[in-house]
Amino acid sequence: MNAWLEAQRQVLLPLLPYGAFLKIVRSGEGLWITNAPLIERNFSYGTFVEIGFIPIQQGDYLRLTPSVARIRSFASSTNAPSSDLSKTLERFRNMDICPQAIHCFLQGARILAFDNGAQPRYDQNVRQLAAFCLRNHLGGAYVCARLNDTLLEISKGDSHS
Repeated sequence: MNAWLEAQRQVLLPLLPYGAFLKIVRSGEGLWITNAPLIERNFSYGTFVEIGFIPIQQGDYLRLTPSVARIRSFASSTNAPSSDLSKTLERFRNMDICPQAIHCFLQGARILAFDNGAQPRYDQNVRQLAAFCLRNHLGGAYVCARLNDTLLEISKGDSHS
């Protein structure tokens, strides 16, 4: 698992009741899912919000989305921008992250966790997001481009194995 994903996981695990699982979701809302509300009926979500996760209850399950600050932390957790796209978008790194970029980031984080073979499709999505953000003066494409850089580095490493 990627170091950033593992760090997020390590922040969440102590907040869960004994016996609850924490998994990355393959699709839908959120990045993480837990059965904590099923294990502990009076489970409180407040701590998740305090540490930068947005909880969404779905029946007996809780989906957790990293906050904008946590998403932004991904860019600072990796090496310097390596692609031309990241270098171009770096000047927009402090702009507010738009909902489309959050969705794109979560898509990339899932690829990072499960399927590095999907990187070329993600590259195209990031480029489309960058064009959208630039046209509409929105932020968030930079962190997605940085995630794409990470996926590219991993796929290059896999191809040299």
